[in-house]
Amino acid sequence: MGEAKRRKQLGLMPQTHPFEVIAQPQSDGWQFDWLRVPQGDLARVLESSLKESLPGPAGWAADYRTRWVAAGRPTDYLNSVDDVEAIRVPERLRLSGELLTGFDPRSLKDRDDDAASRFFLLGSASTGEGEEGDHMALHLREQQVAFAQGRWEPLPSAAMGERALKFLMQHPIARERGALQATYQVTHHREGLVTVDPEPPAELLGALEVLAQTLHGQGEDAWAAAHQQMIERTEWADEAGRELPQGAPAARRLTFELRERAPLNTPLTTPVGEWGELVILVGQGSTEFSPDGTVWYSYVDPSAEPTESELSEFFNQILDLGTVEVTVMADGRVTWDESEVAAEHADRLRRDLLDQTGAGEPARWAEFARAALVEAYEDTAPFLAEVPAADFPVPQGLKLDVPLDAIEDAEHPNELLFESQVTFDGKTWADIYLDELPAELLALRPQN
Repeated sequence: MGEAKRRKQLGLMPQTHPFEVIAQPQSDGWQFDWLRVPQGDLARVLESSLKESLPGPAGWAADYRTRWVAAGRPTDYLNSVDDVEAIRVPERLRLSGELLTGFDPRSLKDRDDDAASRFFLLGSASTGEGEEGDHMALHLREQQVAFAQGRWEPLPSAAMGERALKFLMQHPIARERGALQATYQVTHHREGLVTVDPEPPAELLGALEVLAQTLHGQGEDAWAAAHQQMIERTEWADEAGRELPQGAPAARRLTFELRERAPLNTPLTTPVGEWGELVILVGQGSTEFSPDGTVWYSYVDPSAEPTESELSEFFNQILDLGTVEVTVMADGRVTWDESEVAAEHADRLRRDLLDQTGAGEPARWAEFARAALVEAYEDTAPFLAEVPAADFPVPQGLKLDVPLDAIEDAEHPNELLFESQVTFDGKTWADIYLDELPAELLALRPQN
C-alpha cells in the first residue's frame, strides 16, 4: 500500500476508463452490446483490444470448456470428443473492467498468476511501444457467462497453474489433437530464406513463413536468442546430453500441421496460428537445428543421432552463390562496386544488362520492370499480375544481384538476375524480400 500511495501522490497512477459489455459469439465475429464505454478514440481502442484478447468465435467453445475442465468441474474422466462436447457452452459473456492509460507493466510483478492473467498490455498510448509507465493496458476485472437468458455466473479462470494443469491433463482427451489435414516441413535459414515442402497455396505459404520467422526470430540477435531459449528448455541443458554444437545455428526446421480444432486447449494441443477453420500446430518432436545447414540435431532429443539432408546442402549452395550487386536506373545508368568486377568484363556486363533490362528505352524498361516485380511479389501480392501494363507504376531503378559465374561466362551471360531492391522516386529503396510492399504497389490492391 505504501508504494501505491506514493505513486498516487506523485501523479503516477494510471488513468482508468471503466467499461462493461455483453459479448455474444457470431459466425463473423463477436457482437458487443455496450452497457458502459469510454468516449471518442478510447472506445475504438477498447473494442479492438477486446477482440484481440478474446478467443475467436470459432475457438470460444474450446476455450470455455478448457477453463471449465481446468477448474476441476467434471465428475468423471473425459475420454472422447463426445464427452467434451457434452459440456454446455454459454451463449453470453459479460466483461467489466478498465482501459488503463499511463500503466506501468512493472506493477504486475507482485501479482499472482490469476490476477496477472486479467491484464493485457497494449503498448504505448502514442506509438504502440512506449517506455515504462507509459503503456496502455486492458484490465478485465470481472468476467461472467450466462446460458441464453439465464443467470450470470463467474467465468472460470484462464490461469493455468500447477493445480489447474493437473486437473486438465488427467483426462485422456486432453492429449488428443484435432484431425490432421496437411503437414508441411519448414526450413528457415539464418540469412532469411524460408522453404516449405510440399509447397502450399500462396496465401498459406506466406502465413507459414511469418510463423517460422516469429518462432525463430528475425535478425542475428533474435535468431541466437530464440535458439538459446530452446536449448535451455530441453534436455540439451542436461550434462548427460550430447555435446552441444557451438554458436547460432545456420538453419532451423520444424513441421507445421494443419488440423481441425482440438476439443480442449492444452499444452499439447494449443495452436500457434489459425488458417480459416483450421488451426496450425508444431509437430511434436519436429523441431531441429543445424550448425551448417546439412547435419541436423533434434531440439527435444539430444541423444538422437544427427541426420544429414542433401536438400539442405542444395540450398546452402544457393546461399553461398557469389554475386555482385548492380544498380540499374531507368535512364540507362548502370553501376556496381568496381572492385568486385574485373575490368575486362565491365563493358560486356553493362551491355548485357542494358540489353536484358531495356534501361534507357522507356517502353522496354517498363515491360521488364513490371514482369520482374510481378514475379518477385507473386506470393505476397498476387493481385499485381492482374494490373494492366498501362496502370503499373514504372520504377526509377532496380538493384540486381548478378552471379559472378555469369559475369565471367561469355557464352551464357547473366542468365540469372535476382531483383533485390526497387525505388520509385530514385532515392528511397525498398527491399523486395524484407520490407513491406511499396506504397506505389500497395495502392494497386483491389478495394473490394
